[in-house]
Amino acid sequence: MTTVRDVYRDALPGLALIGLGAGLALAPSTESIMGSLPPDEAGVGWATNDTSMQVGGGLGVAVLGTALNVRYHDTVAPLLAHERVPPNITSLIDGSLGGALAVAAHLPERYAVPLAAAARRGLVSGMDLGLAVSAAVVVVAAVLVVALLPNRPPDKDRAARKDRPRGRPRDDAPDGNVNTS
Repeated sequence: MTTVRDVYRDALPGLALIGLGAGLALAPSTESIMGSLPPDEAGVGWATNDTSMQVGGGLGVAVLGTALNVRYHDTVAPLLAHERVPPNITSLIDGSLGGALAVAAHLPERYAVPLAAAARRGLVSGMDLGLAVSAAVVVVAAVLVVALLPNRPPDKDRAARKDRPRGRPRDDAPDGNVNTS
């Protein structure tokens, strides 16, 4: 769990663990997809792999960013609820930690200190929520992968490919198509 007093060095072990996990997961997941397909369908496998990574990354950023933003807003909003704050200033405070700190720098101390503290606390709390959500997603994904994902095609398909001579038409190929795998 991160606090507002932590520095980058305190978060580094967690970030290294994330990198290690991603590094250890990407190669086997790619191999699982590619190894489950016949060689002549490798392009489809690679496209599926690449698309799933792109969609997963986009959804991850959206979901985790939303979790962080909701927690940040829920932490800062109570301070603004009892004060008459112009909408453009409220938007600046709600928009980012930097915006909230910039506004706090121009306020009297009795308002600036609680605003800056709430904004910092909201950001860190949002980061913690985002990391908890991502950890839960990783656990669920790991269980699903172990339970459902085959890592190779059924043995009969592999044997059929192995016994088929290279460069000769397949029995199931339409006329004129030659298997070059």
